[in-house]
Amino acid sequence: MNTQLKRIGLLQLLALGYTSQVLAGGVSLPDIQQNLPRPVLPESRPIIQVPQETPATEKKQKKSSLKIIVKEFKFSGNKQFSDEVLAAQLAYLTGHEIGMRELNEAVGTVRNYYRQRGYLLTQVYLPTQDLQKSTATEAVVSLSILEGTLGEVKAETGEGLDQAYFQSLSEYGLNKGDVLNERNLVRNIMVMNGLPGIQVTSQLNPGEAVGSSDVAIAVEPRVPRVTGFVSASNYGNRFTNRETLGFGVAVNNLHGRGDQLAVVGKTSRDEGQRSISGLYFTPVGSAGTIMNVAYSYVDYKLGGPFKQFDASGDAHYFYGSLEHPLLRETKKGVAFKVGGNYKILDDDVNAFSINNRRDISSLELGFVGDWINEIGSVAYQWSFLVTGGNVSYKDSAAKTNDRNQLDTQGSFVKWNWTSSRTQVFENGVNWIVRADYQGAGNNLDIAERFGIGAINRWRQFSEIPSQADQGWMVGTDVRKTFATTGADVTPYIQSVTPFAFYDAGRGKLNHDPIGNSVYVRSNHIGVGTDIQFPAQWVLTTTYSQQKRDLDGAESNTEYQLWAQLRKNF
Repeated sequence: MNTQLKRIGLLQLLALGYTSQVLAGGVSLPDIQQNLPRPVLPESRPIIQVPQETPATEKKQKKSSLKIIVKEFKFSGNKQFSDEVLAAQLAYLTGHEIGMRELNEAVGTVRNYYRQRGYLLTQVYLPTQDLQKSTATEAVVSLSILEGTLGEVKAETGEGLDQAYFQSLSEYGLNKGDVLNERNLVRNIMVMNGLPGIQVTSQLNPGEAVGSSDVAIAVEPRVPRVTGFVSASNYGNRFTNRETLGFGVAVNNLHGRGDQLAVVGKTSRDEGQRSISGLYFTPVGSAGTIMNVAYSYVDYKLGGPFKQFDASGDAHYFYGSLEHPLLRETKKGVAFKVGGNYKILDDDVNAFSINNRRDISSLELGFVGDWINEIGSVAYQWSFLVTGGNVSYKDSAAKTNDRNQLDTQGSFVKWNWTSSRTQVFENGVNWIVRADYQGAGNNLDIAERFGIGAINRWRQFSEIPSQADQGWMVGTDVRKTFATTGADVTPYIQSVTPFAFYDAGRGKLNHDPIGNSVYVRSNHIGVGTDIQFPAQWVLTTTYSQQKRDLDGAESNTEYQLWAQLRKNF
């Protein structure tokens, strides 16, 4: 009798484990947009268009015979840098005999010092002064500096956009008469360029005041306004049927502020698993703070070897976050993020009369950032978030079972690091390296665990996923697109992109383990191709091998051919 009871208890845990993994591998709300077609990026161009000055026709001048020994350089008009700082840049000329060539070199040195620090419109010149009288003695040379200042800022918007709002974004932190610096001007333009529904260009024009420049910012809605996709694949879970149909749609500028509403859904054969998710992304306030509000619904029913358990369930995910830009420059940015999650999870195993209903509420705080190298060929992205929350069980039997086993109910804390490096080589090869980590302060509910070899922001398919309280995953992708050129091929196939990937990870199943099973390891390797057809049809095929090692159990290796047909619009 005891053996039979233990067997039933084991089956209960096994059933609950698999049902929870279906929900845990559902939808990552912040990543809803990753399945939507990305807009074609424009060719690289300067963030700020500066009118090129037409040089005056040079007149032939007599060669100057001026020779002086410089005792000191004096400066006027400089407010951003002290006399001492600027004089230090010209120390190599001080105390030496120089002529007009070296004096012009001094002007260029000071000008370049300003411009290398973002003061793009600063002018430096030699004012009228009688240096001839100083030829017999040490001379004091004066340099005048005209630090370019801000005149008027004007945002011009396209049809359907909120001109008053973009005017406030354009003027944030700027005042008429401020010295123009790349950092204070580019910040606002980069914040606006980060909005999915618009594209921004800017132009500096001469202002009314001497040395001032007006800024004209053109904000246009991104076209097309509506993008989306439909797809068919075998990316589904083996226990809820592999064959899936999916769709996604994104609509820009519902509120005229560069905002975007995205909806993504999928269903597997015989409705083994269904999900629908929505995300609304919009700026709030004149500082360019980004607000995300999202909702996701997932339901499932287990089949295959677990059909006898009559297991099913559903989940509701509510998510909201704010990201405030702390630093935003042309090549790098850092934002502070605060977010909240509320999850309602319900797993029913009718064969054992189990209702595993619990609610999870949590708050996350952290930072996200990115930077690009000088030539624009390498991009980095990273985030660090700390999450604290509470798990509340609604069924007394499930609550007691959890208390006697992993004891995940009550408060919890975890922290996550994500990072990626993307490099585009001159020959068109695209190489991506990624690394994720999660740590935990106690045993976690499976909906809060870290996927080891599971579906995640990198991979849309997985054969033998695992969930761990803490662990790491690293991965790399290499791909290159070959455009077709033959007249007999191009009407049918536009490009072929072969790729290869490798993922590896290791996780500790439970912070405070029970039993002998402590660590899980996963290796996932694959090769495949993306074939682009006319009318935005894409066929992706992948052959992968995934190996999982679980302490106290035999290694498990699975081979799978994956395929997805997708129509973008």
